[in-house]
Amino acid sequence: MLLPLQTYADSYEKLLMPGPVVKGHAKYESECTKCHALFKKGGQNEKCLECHKPVGVDLKKRKGFHGRNLKVKGRECKHCHTDHKGRAADIIQLDLETFDHKATDFILKGKHRSVKCRNCHAAGKKYRQVPSRCIDCHKKDDPHFGRLGKTCSNCHSERSWSRGRFDHNKTKFRLTGKHQKVTCNSCHPNQRYKNTPSKCFSCHALNDVHEGRFGKKCDKCHNTARWPKTKFDHDKTKFPLRGAHDQAKCNSCHKDNDFKKKLKRECIDCHRSDDDHKGRMGEKCNKCHSFIKWPKVKFSHDKDTKFKLAGRHAKLVCLDCHRGNAYKEKLGKLCYDCHKIDDVHKGEQGKKCDKCHNVQSWGKRVKFDHNKTKFPLVGIHAVTTCENCHLSAKYKEASSKCVDCHMKVDIHKQRLGPKCDSCHNPKAWKLWKFDHNKQTKFSLNGAHDKLACLACHMQPVKEKIKMEKTCFSCHKSDDVHKSQQGEKCDKCHNVQDWGKKVRFEHDLARFPLIGIHAITSCESCHLTAAYKETSSKCMDCHADQDTHKRRLGPVCETCHNPNGWKLWEFDHNSQTDFNLDGSHEGLDCMACHKQPVEEKIRLSARCYGCHAQEDVHRGSFGRRCERCHVTTSFEEVQIRH
Repeated sequence: MLLPLQTYADSYEKLLMPGPVVKGHAKYESECTKCHALFKKGGQNEKCLECHKPVGVDLKKRKGFHGRNLKVKGRECKHCHTDHKGRAADIIQLDLETFDHKATDFILKGKHRSVKCRNCHAAGKKYRQVPSRCIDCHKKDDPHFGRLGKTCSNCHSERSWSRGRFDHNKTKFRLTGKHQKVTCNSCHPNQRYKNTPSKCFSCHALNDVHEGRFGKKCDKCHNTARWPKTKFDHDKTKFPLRGAHDQAKCNSCHKDNDFKKKLKRECIDCHRSDDDHKGRMGEKCNKCHSFIKWPKVKFSHDKDTKFKLAGRHAKLVCLDCHRGNAYKEKLGKLCYDCHKIDDVHKGEQGKKCDKCHNVQSWGKRVKFDHNKTKFPLVGIHAVTTCENCHLSAKYKEASSKCVDCHMKVDIHKQRLGPKCDSCHNPKAWKLWKFDHNKQTKFSLNGAHDKLACLACHMQPVKEKIKMEKTCFSCHKSDDVHKSQQGEKCDKCHNVQDWGKKVRFEHDLARFPLIGIHAITSCESCHLTAAYKETSSKCMDCHADQDTHKRRLGPVCETCHNPNGWKLWEFDHNSQTDFNLDGSHEGLDCMACHKQPVEEKIRLSARCYGCHAQEDVHRGSFGRRCERCHVTTSFEEVQIRH
């Protein structure tokens, strides 16, 4: 009786099953097609995801451990989760000590980093079933009893649960002035946050010294910065308050708080008794005086008259020159008009005194304004005698370049160029300032910030300083990689710590680091700094661990994986063209693989290739032993005519 094809296939595959499945798959052990696609090497992933649907969703949406992990993308499930290793086999191989939570949708921050796994992942539940909202774990810690909603992260953070960062300014009631220092319970008693009044009068009715006479809109005059100080905008009236007026009390002008009475707005109307000029300067006080400070006049003699006050003139009081009525008398504008008695030349040099003399020091220094030349005198230059720079009467022969006068003082030997004023200033030669980050296109950061200028500027410069900005231009001699990694040093190194903190991403290279490789030190594989010389073949590094003596070939990754050298897996039936069945199934690998292999393993798949010496027929029946013999027992014969 012939069995159906499906039943025959299941029975046949069950006979070939390499071992018992894990406990979780035990109920499907007799249903091979539940996990394996018949006569197809591929397609097993689809079978896995038919049962493990949440993992399939993660892969599509690129979330969760499987969806976010680039190392999982494109690989078959069995690469990591190998079955048929027995009921107690661990096919997940999750190491809680080395697991990186960044590979999940919930990155551990702040206090979460120190929490033990079992505090969140309860026993008997899948790791993916742990909730990710704050309220799910901290509901008992909510002192607001849910009255502020369930989005705890609006105020709290993982760093410190007790320190909230709620921004009240994002609500309809911004906290300003004194409100910023008020405790929450002062306005929200018993944590009542809804229907909290926002009008001043609702809270400050007891503080209303006007007893309701000005209504309930307190904010028309008062403000949150300081309650006693009103914010009534007097500027919107016909008399804006400026300077000292702004500090005056309302009743100092508005007697008896009578704000409806019209007041005169001229200064003299209020300050006639304060007029020290006794009317000689007229009644328009605001021409000279200001609201900010009454004794300090704001009248600009330079702008408002044709006679500018400079030097000692600026320190004179008005009455020193204006002895009578300022609006009727006429004063001369020439120096000679006032200083005729001071003219020691007795008029011999004419009346234009200002040709030589100046208002700063009439008798000691002549007035020559060097600042109107191409070389203004500032700092030390301002107190230097003329003869120090002008060696002859031909003043224009004196150079204006720093280096022409200060060549002997240039300790840099022109290695920083001829423009001394880039760093130094005329106040003092040793008082210098130069911001390399702002004044050049090369910012000094990290170790560069502590270098002396001459560490980089080594050659004299006659004109403009021109230097390369690439790392390689200065550090070519320090390149331990011998130019193998190119000239863009900053791809891996940084200016803070050149040799210790390297940010090379090995996973973007041709040899991504996974398993044990991920925690292996660089020096274990890269014996020299010429990194590209390191081979990516397993055998080149693990030849001394090859217990097979190359009899199974040089491609170690066929069986072994980076998680552990002793964690290996090889299915002879699915990975080769020669199925191991019958007596072959229990043989040691070395029983057939006896000779070292340099490249690809090539063994005969014919019985005669291994059993020629056992041929009792001495070749008379040919070399196709399988026509009569079977792998279960060589002595068992089944003759097919």
